[in-house]
Amino acid sequence: MSKSTIFGIILILIIVTLGLFSTMFKAQTGTINTIDPNSNYLSDKSFFEELGGECAGQGETYDFTDGLDPNECCEGLENVLSTDSISIDDTCYWTGTESGSPMETCSNCGNGICEDVESVCGCPEDCTNKGLSAYSLEEFCLEYNGLQGKPGQIAEQCLNEYFAEESICNLCN
Repeated sequence: MSKSTIFGIILILIIVTLGLFSTMFKAQTGTINTIDPNSNYLSDKSFFEELGGECAGQGETYDFTDGLDPNECCEGLENVLSTDSISIDDTCYWTGTESGSPMETCSNCGNGICEDVESVCGCPEDCTNKGLSAYSLEEFCLEYNGLQGKPGQIAEQCLNEYFAEESICNLCN
């Protein structure tokens, strides 16, 4: 290959790479420059407005602190994400954690169908009495009492005097 051919290939690769970087930067900052049809000026529109995603749909998870993402579930959907609790025999128990998770997952809770993003804790009206709990009482107590290795995280938290009164701490006594 001649030097000019190699130079040409390298130049094309650099241009393609810069184009990809520019597109990624625009998506990361949430801004796409568009031409306002009512004027001759460029205007900034959010990335999701450009894509038509003003709200999160069925099964979609979003971060409500991220300017790129929609900040609410679409009409008729609700947040079903439950990160600080577990289900044991169709009852939901707080695990003593405060995740502070800014994530939400949207679903049509209440339609009688336990969707794949729903759980006993996140949508009890759809998921209770369907055998979908994270644990049976027997399974939970085996883990809690350390019969499957070391004592579970919940057992350790129940040693804390502030958490010891929670109902989950007395399930296996």
